[in-house]
Amino acid sequence: MDNKYCIKEEYIHRNENYTFDSDDRNFWNSRRLEQHAVTQWYEYSWAKSLIEKFKAKTVLDVGCGPAFKLNRLIAPHVEQFVGIDQKSAIEYAKQTYNAGHYLDVDLDRISDFENEPLLSQKYDFIIHAAVIEHLKEPDQLLSFIKRRMTLASHLLISTCDRDRVRGIHNMMSPKPEHVREWNAHEFYAYMVQSGFKVVKFVYLPPNRLTKDDFWKETNKWMWKGDGRCLFYEMAFLCRLSE
Repeated sequence: MDNKYCIKEEYIHRNENYTFDSDDRNFWNSRRLEQHAVTQWYEYSWAKSLIEKFKAKTVLDVGCGPAFKLNRLIAPHVEQFVGIDQKSAIEYAKQTYNAGHYLDVDLDRISDFENEPLLSQKYDFIIHAAVIEHLKEPDQLLSFIKRRMTLASHLLISTCDRDRVRGIHNMMSPKPEHVREWNAHEFYAYMVQSGFKVVKFVYLPPNRLTKDDFWKETNKWMWKGDGRCLFYEMAFLCRLSE
């Protein structure tokens, strides 16, 4: 097992991460926006219920994309919310939503932006949904998140379970934008190693599904074998280790 990221030794990590901002095309077209609206829907729905439960008043979304789910599910329940991501997503969010604060940030160089007042304060609740697999140096990002938390704060962090989406024999992500992927055992160990206490762990579908879509997808995934499963998005509710 790789001691740095708690991933099995034979796994192949990418040296570079492909980012959408490197494209000349307009990435956030109507098709991509529709896709974004349903992707990680269940993570944000869970975050909404947790924010209500814990009476969180301030939220930081690290990797908010064009911020549809942040505004639809989270904004009505908090006093302050901030979304950070790449330039193209943040430009769309600023042009689309009047509420909230949006910052263009390179998440692989997050410490370079901590002079920004909104990135130097503490938050009651932090969301980091399906982004960590894109980062070359996630240690820096997790250290930043810890500095934005108090002992009463909560973090909801999610990523795909490599074994459930690729199969138990996978040794490298086929997606060029994914530097690495973890299975549940590895990611749990990585979060603990990084200074977090895992409060709860759940598996979720990666996209919002209608009842008909659920059964179609379930039937499709039943025949994949080798450990693969429709519920492959793993979400961890964490607090700081005391």
